[in-house]
Amino acid sequence: MGKKIYEGSNWFTEKKTGRIDDDGNTYEGSNWFTEEKTGRIDDDGNIYKGSNWFTEKKTGRIDDDGNVYEGSSWFSERKVGRIDDDGNVYEGTNWFTEKKVGRQEDDDRGSGCFLSTACIEHAGLDDDCSELRTLRQFRDTFVKSLPSGDQMLEDYYRNAPGIVSNISQSDKKEYILNSIYSTIRKAVSLIRNKKNHEALSCYREMYMELVRKFG
Repeated sequence: MGKKIYEGSNWFTEKKTGRIDDDGNTYEGSNWFTEEKTGRIDDDGNIYKGSNWFTEKKTGRIDDDGNVYEGSSWFSERKVGRIDDDGNVYEGTNWFTEKKVGRQEDDDRGSGCFLSTACIEHAGLDDDCSELRTLRQFRDTFVKSLPSGDQMLEDYYRNAPGIVSNISQSDKKEYILNSIYSTIRKAVSLIRNKKNHEALSCYREMYMELVRKFG
C-alpha cells in the first residue's frame, strides 16, 4: 500500500506535501491534480531523485530499521534521520539531536475510493472527511457483501487511475470534478438514509459514464 506524506511537527501544524505509490514512486504536491513525480524508492530502500529512469540519480537509502541516509554510495553516505514504526519522520543524526519533521500514513486510494478521494481533495476537503469515511464503510460492508461486489471493485481498481489522469488533462476539469462531487454527495445522502442499492446505482451510473468518456 502507498503512503501519504505530511510535513509538520504535530497534527495541528502539519500539511500534506506528497505521496509514495505502491511501486515506490515519490510525488510532491497536495493532491493528484497538482502533484509531480520527483523520484522513487526501490525494493532495497535506495532513494532516487528524478522524474524518470534516464534522469534519476541515487541520493540516499532507508535501511531495514527505518534509518535514513544521504549519499550516493555506502562510502559517502551519512545518517540524516529516521522513520519509526508509526510512520513518524525525524531529522537528526542521533536520538539526542533529532526532531520530528513529519509523518507517513497508509494511502488507501487504490482500495476502493480512488475517484472520490481525488475529487474531494480537489474540493479542498480532508481525505478523511465524513463523505469518504461513509463511502469506505459502504464499500467494506455493502459492496463487498454482494455476489458481484469483488468483480465490481476489481474493475474499478483497474480503470479509476486512468480516468483520474485523463480528467486532470481535460480543459473541462473543473466542470467534471464539480459534477462528480455532486454525485458523490447524492450517493452519500442515500447511504446515510439506508438506501444502499440506490446509492450503488447512483455511483455506478456516474462511474460507467466516466469509463466511456475517460477510460
